[in-house]
Amino acid sequence: MIMKACVILHNMIVEDKRDSYGLAYDYEHVDGTTPEPNVQWDYHPCYSAYLHGVVQVQNPEQHGRLQSDLIEEI
Repeated sequence: MIMKACVILHNMIVEDKRDSYGLAYDYEHVDGTTPEPNVQWDYHPCYSAYLHGVVQVQNPEQHGRLQSDLIEEI
């Protein structure tokens, strides 16, 4: 039953994306100029927030509080 649902969802996504195939990159066209990649070595704020959340969840006391808050909310 689950596999059938996955196949149906997959087919729906493929049908939805079919119209955007024309927007694909033209690999035959090369203009000879490649832009220099923008590399940043400092941490992105998004990653910092994510890692802060991971540390909180890995803390057993904080994990227990978050879990009880979630149960209370539900």
